[in-house]
Amino acid sequence: MKIAIPEFQGRVAPVFDTCRRMLVFAQANGEEMPIADQDWSTVSRPDRVYRLKELQIDILLCGAISCGMEDQIHRRGIRLITWLAGEVPIILTAYGAGTVMEPEYAMPGTLGCRKRRKRRRETAHHTSADRSKSIWYGLDWR
Repeated sequence: MKIAIPEFQGRVAPVFDTCRRMLVFAQANGEEMPIADQDWSTVSRPDRVYRLKELQIDILLCGAISCGMEDQIHRRGIRLITWLAGEVPIILTAYGAGTVMEPEYAMPGTLGCRKRRKRRRETAHHTSADRSKSIWYGLDWR
C-alpha cells in the first residue's frame, strides 16, 4: 500500500491543491517506509490526480482540499483523509496506529468540516429533484 502526504516544512501542507512537495511512503509490516520525495511545484491542478494515480497511491493524507479535487480523487479510487495538521512523522504514526482521526491531528477550526464533507458526499449522488430536500441545496442564501 502506498501513502502520499503533501509536505511543507516538515508538516502536512495546509492545502493539497497548491502544495509544492509530495512525500510517498510504502506501508509494509506495519511500518511506513519513505520511497519518494517529489517536487510538485510545476504540477498543475488538473494533473495532480493523474500524478497520484501514476504513483499508484492508495491513500492520501492531507490538510485542506477543494471539493472538486476531493471528488476527482474519490472517483479514481484513492482513499482520502483530510483536514490533518502536524508533523509528517507524527501523522504517519497516528495513521499506522489508527488514531489519525483524533481531534489532536485536525487542522485548527476544522473539526466540523469532516462531518459536513461526509454529508456532502453522501448527498452528491442524489437527483436534482432530491437535492431540494438536501440540507445543502434547500437553503435560501439571500
